[in-house]
Amino acid sequence: MSKEKERRLLRVGQSIHNELSLLLLKDTRDPALLDVTITGVKMAQDFRAAKVFFSMLDSSNKERVHRSLKRAAPFFQGKIGQLLQLRHTPKLYFVFDETPEKGARINEIVNETMLDRQREKNNLSIEQFLAKRISEANSIFLCCHRKPDGDALGSVLAMKRILQLLGKSSVAYVPDEIPATMTFLPGLEDLAHTIDDGDVPDLTIVLDTASPLQLHAEVANAISQQRMGHVVVIDHHDRFDEKFGHTVVRRASSATGQILFDLIRELVWPMDDVVAVCLYAAIVADTGNFRFSNTTKVTFETAAELLNFKVSPTLVAKALFDTFTLSRQRLLGKVAETLVLLNEGRYARLICTRKMLADAQGSLQDLEGFVNIGRNVIGVEVAILVTEIEGGAKASLRSNGMCDVAAVAASFGGGGHKAAAGVTFGDCSVEEAIARLDNEMAKLF
Repeated sequence: MSKEKERRLLRVGQSIHNELSLLLLKDTRDPALLDVTITGVKMAQDFRAAKVFFSMLDSSNKERVHRSLKRAAPFFQGKIGQLLQLRHTPKLYFVFDETPEKGARINEIVNETMLDRQREKNNLSIEQFLAKRISEANSIFLCCHRKPDGDALGSVLAMKRILQLLGKSSVAYVPDEIPATMTFLPGLEDLAHTIDDGDVPDLTIVLDTASPLQLHAEVANAISQQRMGHVVVIDHHDRFDEKFGHTVVRRASSATGQILFDLIRELVWPMDDVVAVCLYAAIVADTGNFRFSNTTKVTFETAAELLNFKVSPTLVAKALFDTFTLSRQRLLGKVAETLVLLNEGRYARLICTRKMLADAQGSLQDLEGFVNIGRNVIGVEVAILVTEIEGGAKASLRSNGMCDVAAVAASFGGGGHKAAAGVTFGDCSVEEAIARLDNEMAKLF
């Protein structure tokens, strides 16, 4: 048996152990079971059965208790299935634990399980608490930042499919136009483009978003007015809003898609070809097809695991990086002509105006990756693309690893990673935004 499978067996067994202990403490009405303590769980290798060891302070009544546990097994199995959302709910077989160290172990476990609900929450890891929230939620809302990139969109679609495999319905809200480069992703037809103001979800999961400022205004407002239920944030950005979200799963990772992959393993969530394609695309997008500095050994190991499913790396890479519209190619030339090098060639700046967009018949989605025109110039450490938008300007910042552009973006209310960040300037012309950025970059160098 592989070490990974051994770890999964241990994790599932421990989860069943914890939930059974709490069920015995809170939900059982059989007086014969009030003295029972679960001392261990041993999983069958196919996860379809579990041997549950139990004991009690007064062992003279063990036969009667054993019969009561056998009668209650279907009830416990149903509850375990609801709480843990396993692909196959294991059949429970109760066995009296006669180990010599029984007495000490009983006292230890009794102390662990005599907890109220708040204490129970505090004893769960963030990840376990997330799984519990999902299990208990009747309505779930998913969203991500505005103008989603491959990681954001791939993560939303993967999470929606995971919930579906868990038997949970959800609304995935992405009102933006989907760029042509991402139309290969499965599940796009199930995305919601409007919000029903009358619906208040039990649980909202926000993916790949560092701050509510990055959300669509209607979602951000609903969260601020506490109309989105319990808000979970799953994200990997270095710079973030510390007050954002009730439960936050934030890890230093190559992509939010990578975090979801890790959660699938840790929480024994189901995965199929659809989930695998979405996660692979999310990771490929945020690592620049495994070229950026956030690519690690773990990234390649995850990609290899995902390729065990029906995932075509050729299709994903071609769609994300080698598929362009004619308008995009025309716009590329116009933006490239604005390239200037400043600060002794260490800082490259590009501009895209609304007139340039109109002349090329392009869209803001066409600008994806254009900032790298500057970053790829020899000697450049930081590149910035300043884009004119309605009511202001926005800037995409990229670093070759020497400078922290997330800190630069944060000084203007933006955010992101050390090597990739963004900021929006409201009520600010392109010229004013450029002046502010140039001034900040002069300080950096």
